[in-house]
Amino acid sequence: MAEVLITLGIIGVVAAMTLPTIIQNYQKRALQSQFKKVYSVLSNAVVKSYADLGYEPTCSYIDGLHIGSTVENCIEMNNQMLANLGIIKKCDDHAYENGCIGPIKGLDTVRMENNPSWTSEQASESTSDDVRFRESYIRNSNPAYVLLDGSVLMLYHIGYPLYLVDVNGLKNPNKWGYDIFVFKIKNNRLQCHEYSYQKGGSTCRDMLLK
Repeated sequence: MAEVLITLGIIGVVAAMTLPTIIQNYQKRALQSQFKKVYSVLSNAVVKSYADLGYEPTCSYIDGLHIGSTVENCIEMNNQMLANLGIIKKCDDHAYENGCIGPIKGLDTVRMENNPSWTSEQASESTSDDVRFRESYIRNSNPAYVLLDGSVLMLYHIGYPLYLVDVNGLKNPNKWGYDIFVFKIKNNRLQCHEYSYQKGGSTCRDMLLK
C-alpha cells in the first residue's frame, strides 16, 4: 500500500508540473489554427470584393503610407469587404463599452510595457503615425465588427486598407502577437503588417509559417 501511495504521489507531482505546459501548448495551437482560419477568410473576402466591384480600386497601404490611394476607393473597398464577411454585430464607436471587443491594450500601452523606462509622452510619440491604434482610439473611436466565427475586425479608418483583428474575439488572451494582429491590403491582396507584440507573442508572419 505504501508503494502505491508513493507512486500516486509521484504521478501527482509530475502531473502538476507538466499540466500547465500542456495547457499552454494547447492554447497556442488553438490560436494558431484560429489565426490561419481568419487569415483565409479575410484573404478570400479581399479577392471576392475585387471581383464584386468589377474593377481594381486604388486602395493600397505601402511602407506606412497611403500611397496612390483615394479615400473614396478605399471606402468602396472596405464597404464591399464588410458586406462579404458576415457581420453579426457592429459597434460604430465605444467598441469596448458596447461589447464588440475585449480589454485590448493599445499600441502605445504595449510599447510602454516593452520599454519600462519610457514615459507616457514617449509612448505617445512612438505612435504619432499610428494614432488610431492607441488604446483610447481602439476602445472608444474605431469601428469594430464581430464576424460569424467570433473574430473581430477593427478598421483603422474607413478610408484606409489597414485592419486590426482579434482572431478569437472576446476570448482571452486579448494580446498583441497572441490573438491580435494587423493586416493591410497591398498589391491587391491581404498581407501582414507588423507592429510591436506583447511579451511571449509572435509576429504575424511567424504565425503564418507555424
